[in-house]
Amino acid sequence: REIASRIAAAYEAEWPSPPNRVDALAYSNRVSAYTTLEPHSSISSADLSLALPWGFEILFHEHSHSNALEQPLRAIVHGAFEPHQLRPPRNLWHVLLFATAGEVVRSVRVAAGEDDYVPYGPKNRVFHSREVDRRAWQAVEEHWVPALAEGEPLSAVIDAIAADLLTLMEGAEEE
Repeated sequence: REIASRIAAAYEAEWPSPPNRVDALAYSNRVSAYTTLEPHSSISSADLSLALPWGFEILFHEHSHSNALEQPLRAIVHGAFEPHQLRPPRNLWHVLLFATAGEVVRSVRVAAGEDDYVPYGPKNRVFHSREVDRRAWQAVEEHWVPALAEGEPLSAVIDAIAADLLTLMEGAEEE
């Protein structure tokens, strides 16, 4: 409940009720987890990258794809780029989903005395193949992760994240 409430508070939203149904499958798809029309997530039970404790984090990541959480997140992200007449980097919202679930789970584990946890996104270099995605991770780690640890909502730091990415995005039309 603590993890769910902290993730929802980050996006200034309510945790969805009822929660997503989750199916553990030997094979789900090429990325091993996905969420379809609410409320249904599928997660691979055979993918070693999703073994505990990372599978626990991915449960929260996938649940964050619910409309109740993803729509407010996308609105916050798009709102930061609209004054500049630019669309945000196409994966920024997803980087934020990974970072939020990962950091909240990491901090709960630290509070429980387990301080060696590296969240799924950084551990598996999710969204690190393109320059814009690497820059998004850097901006999120610099601005969002510390704010999240302090209990701040994303809206408090999204302009700083956007400012870090604007030089890269000027003139680019990405979704």
